[in-house]
Amino acid sequence: MEGVQIAFTGDTCFSGNYHERLRQGLPVFSASVQQKLLSLDFVVTNLEGALCHDLSPVKPGIVLANPPEAVHALASNNIQVFNLANNHIMDFGNAGLLQTFSILNKKQLPHFGAGKNAAEASQPVYLEKNGVTVALIGCAHKEGMMASENEPGVFYVGHHKLLRQQAEQARQSADWVVLNYHGGEEFTRFPQPTRRRLLRKLLQLPVDFIVAHHPHVVQGVEEFNGKYIFWSLGNFIFHLAEHQNLQYVNQGMLPIFHFSKTQFKFHILPLILNIEKGIVEEGDASQFRAVLEELSDFSDYGKKWRKEASRVFWAKRNKRSLGETEGEGAKGNKGLLQKAKTAVRWLRDENQRPLVMGAIKEALYKKLRN
Repeated sequence: MEGVQIAFTGDTCFSGNYHERLRQGLPVFSASVQQKLLSLDFVVTNLEGALCHDLSPVKPGIVLANPPEAVHALASNNIQVFNLANNHIMDFGNAGLLQTFSILNKKQLPHFGAGKNAAEASQPVYLEKNGVTVALIGCAHKEGMMASENEPGVFYVGHHKLLRQQAEQARQSADWVVLNYHGGEEFTRFPQPTRRRLLRKLLQLPVDFIVAHHPHVVQGVEEFNGKYIFWSLGNFIFHLAEHQNLQYVNQGMLPIFHFSKTQFKFHILPLILNIEKGIVEEGDASQFRAVLEELSDFSDYGKKWRKEASRVFWAKRNKRSLGETEGEGAKGNKGLLQKAKTAVRWLRDENQRPLVMGAIKEALYKKLRN
């Protein structure tokens, strides 16, 4: 089938051991992964953090950035298209965004999903080969600096009218339209209910696929009337020490699409992040296939979501913010008070609220069963 082959990656940030590999000028991909990347027409990555240096962050908490030399490491492996619609691209403010634009533009590398205003941030990028054109649009949930009519930032998925306009324009100019969405819960292997409803609704736009990221773990694939949602591609190049006590964060997937004018097919390359070595390796295909089938089974979805929400809510990563983890928690009223305060704070955060509600529901179900 003649046409164009395009792959999409999950979260990319040269942090931790990947930064060290980059500093030493060492490869970050195994030979088999590199060979696959170089065989494709286009590889689109979610650049999680600005390309910048000598800047101060404009936000507290976890701050991500990519050193400027990361571009060469990516582009030399055929990763040359950049989604900027995510919650970390503005960690260094407009200055970081402008440095990112400057670096990418000098190398004539296309990017989308962020801009000097909402109109620019929402602009599609078009990839064309062999007479087949694929449009890419990037958007994100509300976290960090969102672009407005006169302010720079990320294209917010809540700008419904503008998103529809851009999708309709892309449909007129392209054979296929792919929406890149960044948002939702972190670390759960099933999408939260509000996110699932939102993305299923977005499929009513003139888009053919949605590829999503932000959870830092792989989630399943769902098909609706011939359209597909890839709920989370997991991590691609990413190493934060504070994430390493969480399950599944060192896995990712690379969906590879083959588009003709009227048909498509896809397959998925499983990825393993070898954190110790700072290398992205190819995963075991048969094992991954079984896992993906399980994650793509949305029967009894409510129960599966509650269990995942509870698992992540009580994960060891929350030890400091929640007092202790479940089963080894802080004793007495002090520990309960800490947990209650954290739960209230999370309930006020629209991105965390579904996780808390899911964990509470699972706790109630357990009480009723007992």
